[in-house]
Amino acid sequence: MARRMALVPEELAPSYYTKTAETGVHDIESQIENLLQESKYSDDAKAKLLSQLLIKYQRVINEPRPPVRVTIEETKEQETPKSNTVEEPILRNIILSVPVNFQKFIPPIVEKLKTRSYSWNEDGELTKDDESYKNTNVIDLFSYLMRNVKKGFEPYGFSVFWKGINEIKIPTRWIGNQKEEEKTKHEKKMDRVLKTAYYDYANPASFGGVKKLATSTKVPYHEAKRWLMSQDSYTLHKPVQYKFSRMKTLSYGINDLWQYDLVDLQHLAEHNNGFRFLLAIIDIFSKYAYVIPLKSKTSVDMRSAFEKLLQKVKPKNIQNDKGKEFYNAKLQSLFKKYNINHYSGEGEHKASLIERFNRTLKNKMFRVFTYRKLYKYDDILQSLVKSYNDSEHRSIGMPPSSVTRDKEQQIFKKLYGYTWKNSKVLLNMGDLVRISKAKKAFQRGYLPGWSDEVFRVSKVYSAYPTTYELQDLKAEAIKGRFYAEELQKISKRSDDYWHIERVLKTKGRGRNIEYYVKWKGFDNRFNSWVKAAWMK
Repeated sequence: MARRMALVPEELAPSYYTKTAETGVHDIESQIENLLQESKYSDDAKAKLLSQLLIKYQRVINEPRPPVRVTIEETKEQETPKSNTVEEPILRNIILSVPVNFQKFIPPIVEKLKTRSYSWNEDGELTKDDESYKNTNVIDLFSYLMRNVKKGFEPYGFSVFWKGINEIKIPTRWIGNQKEEEKTKHEKKMDRVLKTAYYDYANPASFGGVKKLATSTKVPYHEAKRWLMSQDSYTLHKPVQYKFSRMKTLSYGINDLWQYDLVDLQHLAEHNNGFRFLLAIIDIFSKYAYVIPLKSKTSVDMRSAFEKLLQKVKPKNIQNDKGKEFYNAKLQSLFKKYNINHYSGEGEHKASLIERFNRTLKNKMFRVFTYRKLYKYDDILQSLVKSYNDSEHRSIGMPPSSVTRDKEQQIFKKLYGYTWKNSKVLLNMGDLVRISKAKKAFQRGYLPGWSDEVFRVSKVYSAYPTTYELQDLKAEAIKGRFYAEELQKISKRSDDYWHIERVLKTKGRGRNIEYYVKWKGFDNRFNSWVKAAWMK
């Protein structure tokens, strides 16, 4: 961060400088003294805070000398030299913190890290892409990297820092920590062994799962799994999980929340007086259902069907999928008239209860068709709905038609009054993931079941079951929440290859040629210029 300069009257300059130096030093010395006497912090916490205060102390005592009189020539434009006032004292301390024979490597390592957007802020905390990693200390990180530490724990944030060190590919002789150097050599060896086995077509473990690869290569299971997480041929084709615990749709009483949907029966219209659709509605709390036949799904017919029902009973909230027929002006004005909050769900199971009811109703209808040997339902539709409402519903332990206000507390306890389980957090903020395409069961299992595009976990909700919010790689939020089973953690380094879908433009000649490309699985926002030398 460059220093800012300001012009002040000559008579004020000496007093301003005196106040800044003396007061600043005194304040920091007081903070250091108070910190050393403070009993509520552990020794490790004190050491970390003290290190940050010492950085500030050195920055203050190294304040520039009092300003001198300067003459500004209007005819010449002076260029203000850049200053690394934040970096210089910290860099000096980093160099002093490492063994003498490794000090010469610090400046080139720092410069290489900058090319990968790694640096530090004024408090000496590690930064990546201008984002600070709180409670980290670059002096500790470099010191641990350069010292042959045989015991003890690595400093906080070292995994992020070590990732940057691996990205810049410095010579191993620049690293004094033999433990980390040996770890790097080991990882390279494992990479060779696993790659040889996995991509050998004749090998029994080729293009298989974690267990086969680990057994065949005699590599520990967790290392084989970690390696496969970085291979597109594995992550894109990993089996998709469909059945897992999901969050319950919460309703606080009768008619608190309805879900609704349209059942498409156009192929049976000629047998049922022209009725082409069924408007199906279910009360989430009582499981009570309403079904209204429609000849079309126009805004007029939809509003008419809803209004007849709402004159008798109405909900506080109503939910549906994103069908355009549900977002016409006439229907929205009707919901507004009755003060009903209308919204849509996200995800494949956005309105799962109404979809489950639709399957139950259609199952009954088609059994009747088989029995009667005709596809007519309009004369018995309400009887089938009554049959459903009068049948005991497993989730509430009674028929929907028997649910009354005085039974709400009993039903609520049965629906939601379970003991909360401990939720296991499988992903962390910043993890890179693919999203399940959530294919239907009858689709070919050998086709890729996961998105080509890679996303980053931006928020974790630890309620049971744990859910996650995502961002794309341009930091734009992805709508909705996702379960861990819908996500697959992957490993991608910044120097990994990414697949190009097609080349859109070309510029330059010879060694300076560049291509404007569209990346496979990513939308046009990610299109970018790449040098020919970067392509494989």
